[in-house]
Amino acid sequence: MFIHLNVKSCFSLMNGFNKIDNVLEKTARMKSNAVAITDINTMHTFYDFEQAALKKTKKTKSLKRDSIHPIFGITFIVKARYVENEFFNITLLAKNEIGYQHLIALSTIANTNHEQFAYLTFEDLKHHGEGLFCLSGGEEGEVFDLVVNDRIDEAVMLLKDLKAFFGENLYLEVSNHFMKEEEKFIESGIIEKALSIGIDYVATNNAYYLRKEDAQYRSLAVSMNSELNSLKANEVDWIHNYASRHVDFNSEWYLKTEVEMTKAFSKYLLKYPNLLENTLKIANACQATVPKLQTFPEFPLPEGYTEESYFRELMLKGFEERFPDDSAFDPRFTRQDYIDRMEYEFETVKEMGFLGYLLIVQDYINFAKDEKVFKHPERYFPRNCYPEYSRIPEGILKKNYKIAVGPGRGSGAGSLLCYLLKITNLEPLSLDLLFERFLNIERVSMPKLVGHSV
Repeated sequence: MFIHLNVKSCFSLMNGFNKIDNVLEKTARMKSNAVAITDINTMHTFYDFEQAALKKTKKTKSLKRDSIHPIFGITFIVKARYVENEFFNITLLAKNEIGYQHLIALSTIANTNHEQFAYLTFEDLKHHGEGLFCLSGGEEGEVFDLVVNDRIDEAVMLLKDLKAFFGENLYLEVSNHFMKEEEKFIESGIIEKALSIGIDYVATNNAYYLRKEDAQYRSLAVSMNSELNSLKANEVDWIHNYASRHVDFNSEWYLKTEVEMTKAFSKYLLKYPNLLENTLKIANACQATVPKLQTFPEFPLPEGYTEESYFRELMLKGFEERFPDDSAFDPRFTRQDYIDRMEYEFETVKEMGFLGYLLIVQDYINFAKDEKVFKHPERYFPRNCYPEYSRIPEGILKKNYKIAVGPGRGSGAGSLLCYLLKITNLEPLSLDLLFERFLNIERVSMPKLVGHSV
């Protein structure tokens, strides 16, 4: 039995060429019950992948195929430990919920800590090994590069370093896309050396496209990658090499059947009988699921505030600005009526856990309206959260123009809080609009704020 543990989707932009539905359809045709998606530095496809694999969408419910077990992974670009000025791949698979959270953390680190391109350092892996299977990178890994360049002792040292982070969940990734370097790697004795230090091995086929004949289209997509073309070659030669370092060598980087994989490794299966079987062992151990809880980015609070205290301060300030005197109230209602409505909405939003959500929305809406950001950038970027303003684009810090924003529509217009936070420009009491259409404690759902752009 063979399970694909290293498949790139079209979410590996201008690199992978697989659509999720097509991967699942072919996986089912191959009588395989699981597959891993391991896009480069990103987990954008996880939710859709899970829904489609488990046949939970309208489109997939009617399909005759069985549900397929989704395995969530990321192929990270990692700065080399032993090869100077180089970057290589390493693939991490979520074994459980803890591992899934570590994938989130590592993806965030990779995509936010470096200006030129997304990557991890070896130290980044140090604190995020729990709950993850680690595949050493196959033909795109540093272990592979060290071995084929006759630096096998350093390759073993690197494996020991990785084992310190991932323990028994580390696997030496063995690929065979019929390159001479792969043959050298397998026959170098590295598998025996890995086994001697307690590291097992596993076979993969790094699948960037669905069928053998799709190779030419994937190559065309890479050549169109504007990001690659815009970077200075002398600064990022590695990314050109990485994008087509091996994948363009031939047309073997596709989603192969078990028969094709057995044929590819037939020369080695007698000596290394678990090459294919270990894929099933890993797949069965990967039981992570996409969390269904609603989670939001953490709003950057000014120093000394909690989410609740900062929200309340903005709310009360907005109340004084919107209603400077009693003439601003609808004559049918008193000041106390407005205060009661405000407090009722506040308690509802607080109980439902949406204070942070509304803080985020008011932040970008008010930023868009503000033509004097350059005078008070700390209003949107608190110094305690953004100590290095040099990392924020100058055009954002020195914004001196308005971005057109509409008055708001839909159920959000029924919220007095949204009016006070200047998310909307519609006063709901005077218009007889109901807050409960926006949020209702008896109907737990995401608040919807739509129609602000003009």
